[in-house]
Amino acid sequence: MRIAVYTETLPADQDTWREKEWFAYETLNHLIADHPDQEFIIITDGPQHPPFREAGHVRQIPLNSTAKHSLALRRRLQSKLPGLLKSEHADKLLCLNGLLPARGVVPSCLVVANPHFATKPDATAHAATRYRKRHFRGNLEKAAAIATVSPALKKDLMGRYGVPEEKITVINTGVHQAFHPLGWEAREQVKNDYTNGQEYFIHTGVITPNVIGVMKAFSIFKKRLRSNMMLVLAGARAPGYKTFPELLDTYHFREDVKVTGELGYEALARLTGAAYALICPSPSERFDTPVLEAIKCQVPVVATAAVEETAGEAALYFNPSSVEEMGDKCCEIYKDESLRARMIAFTDVQAQKFSWDHTAELLWSSLRQAGK
Repeated sequence: MRIAVYTETLPADQDTWREKEWFAYETLNHLIADHPDQEFIIITDGPQHPPFREAGHVRQIPLNSTAKHSLALRRRLQSKLPGLLKSEHADKLLCLNGLLPARGVVPSCLVVANPHFATKPDATAHAATRYRKRHFRGNLEKAAAIATVSPALKKDLMGRYGVPEEKITVINTGVHQAFHPLGWEAREQVKNDYTNGQEYFIHTGVITPNVIGVMKAFSIFKKRLRSNMMLVLAGARAPGYKTFPELLDTYHFREDVKVTGELGYEALARLTGAAYALICPSPSERFDTPVLEAIKCQVPVVATAAVEETAGEAALYFNPSSVEEMGDKCCEIYKDESLRARMIAFTDVQAQKFSWDHTAELLWSSLRQAGK
């Protein structure tokens, strides 16, 4: 079988890769290794750096069109990609970037990992995002099979867009290999590097207004328990969140908050692995990568029930509308060390459910379903 794979260009520097780029890299390398009897034609918008696994049954073809404006995107999907699929005699198409060619040349499997663009207001979205949003429903209808990363996203696709249940496969996902448990000495070194040796809660990811709730919950914790615990906010500030520096300057426990800015995977993994617990205030039902990263590091989680599929019994859950309850859970995990130990024990149970091997296996099943 000749399988065409359409994905975005991967930058040369892996330290700059985002979640979706690691997803493409890991799943494709596993598919290529697991199926040497199939031919893979990897199509990218531009030159691919670094290349996927080198093998005799793999070819990479750049479209040499990396422009992000809607006209260039339309040209790629209406002309270049369909023409290439036809000339290469592809039997099936796997789309890892959520985009399908305008003309249905071959049966396709569409990966839907994070369709946030579909609900983003047009006024705040750039042209390429508006194009994706405009064609999203049509792409879901055209795809012969759909793979998504969580049961919550599957439910959303079924309820909001009317996608038949049998068309969707939940494939889960893995995380960067840097995320693993740290030994005692390594944890102590991280605490010395970032928090003067103090224990800390951590919140990872882009800093948005959601962080206000985390800081209020941390205030509740500090006032009740008089602990020297710190809070680490590991991530870049969202470009539109201009009031955060002022908020931080006026925060009562400012001296107990460490803001790291954006970090590479290795540094973020160390910082996550040494944390007392991760705080995740995500109110939406979706796959949450920071939660899985913490679980892989044997770090317990304080979160909303939205991420229960990922965290299981390795988390304490709070109502997303209650900052008071978030603070209660932070206090609870700190006061009850036996509870925290049980949660850490459950991290292994949850971590075993998520791996790139398993993701690739389920994605292959979805791809085989396409066009049946």
